[in-house]
Amino acid sequence: MITHLDCMPCFLQQALKCSDILNLSAENSKRVIDQVALTIPHLSMEKSPPFNSRLIYDAIISITGIEDPFLPIKKDSNQQALQLYPTAKQMVIDSPDPLLTAIHIAAAGNVIDYGTTQTISSITAAFQNALKQPFSVFCFDSFKKRLKTANNILILGDNAGEIVFDRLLIETINKPVTYAVRGLPIINDALRKDAIDVGIDQIATLIDNGSGYPGTVLEKCSQNFKDVFNQSDLIISKGQGNFESLCDIKGPVCMIFMVKCRQVVQHVQTLYQPAPPVQTGNFVLACPE
Repeated sequence: MITHLDCMPCFLQQALKCSDILNLSAENSKRVIDQVALTIPHLSMEKSPPFNSRLIYDAIISITGIEDPFLPIKKDSNQQALQLYPTAKQMVIDSPDPLLTAIHIAAAGNVIDYGTTQTISSITAAFQNALKQPFSVFCFDSFKKRLKTANNILILGDNAGEIVFDRLLIETINKPVTYAVRGLPIINDALRKDAIDVGIDQIATLIDNGSGYPGTVLEKCSQNFKDVFNQSDLIISKGQGNFESLCDIKGPVCMIFMVKCRQVVQHVQTLYQPAPPVQTGNFVLACPE
């Protein structure tokens, strides 16, 4: 997916949000915004939004000197999500279709995203509200078919907090899984330590992709990750950033995410025909036929 002009205000909004998180003075916040504004003309409109986001956050780091400004938020997100885990687990146990419920819960977890214009005041409230949202694209039968025959399953994680609900999906799948996180800090995306803190290393083979983009930008990933990616016969891609960077890749990639912006709405409607009635806040479970 390419970058659109609508992404530019979002990049500036991310810079402002980052400044607020770091409690910068008005003077230093202005320096951050100025640096990001100077970076915008150098962004490639032919690259994906996650690709360009790295340049935006490099500009923020150049002013603040802080490489992981969302670290406290990630820790808190993991802790809050772990408090929700027992209830979510019971929902799966009690469900007449545990896999279906686990997918819906994993999708709802994607609401925990600090890289968008949304504001999350309570993870519990945001998650519970997200559980009420519908799927605009729902290729559940295709997903089950691919899962049944898959021998090498790779899950691409997205955000801290959200990964707790990915853990529940892994437990429900009940097959050997490799779980990939980011290799370097970017927004509130999960790193190896986050995955260990929520116990994913105990139920899956844990790897990182060797890069620090809020998505899976294959050209920037490590060779080890690309080898695992290319050898997988089912790739479960979580989150909008992974969708934006992988939606044009051919292969056994099933997307699970919440739609969070107008440009993604339009791209989903272009990719999946007949065009589904998508709106922001809806979920997508998309699998190749």
